[in-house]
Amino acid sequence: MWYVGSTNDTGDDMSTSLQQEIGQTERTLGALLVEGVLDGGPFRSTTEWVVANILASASRTPAEVRNAVAMRPEEFEIAFERMSNADLIATDGSRVALSDAGRSALQAARVKTSYVAARIDQAITPADREVTIRVLTAVRDVASRIRESGIPGD
Repeated sequence: MWYVGSTNDTGDDMSTSLQQEIGQTERTLGALLVEGVLDGGPFRSTTEWVVANILASASRTPAEVRNAVAMRPEEFEIAFERMSNADLIATDGSRVALSDAGRSALQAARVKTSYVAARIDQAITPADREVTIRVLTAVRDVASRIRESGIPGD
């Protein structure tokens, strides 16, 4: 395993500002979502936000939703139960979907996320936009591959 201050396979120092920036950016965006977008609305957690967005496109089985959510299973179960009790999702046989209240709440939250996204987009110059997208895509792709393959020592 590597830790901040350790080296990678080629001997490069891993305590780079990129590593720190990724962590700080993740925490800042997460706090903005919870404190700015979701605060005061019916979605109480990032997990509930993710579940709502997954269900926005189509109804699914609970297992399909659980598999699509990149969260701990117990976090998913708590969020799913709370959303059901709050009538944000509706069950139709073996499938679940957003209820009318869930769709309305998601639409209201998406107005806020659109505002945030527009502000971020405006802060990035057209010349930097392509590089920014390429870097963010690379970070996401590497993280996804590590998530799928696992971390050595786990």
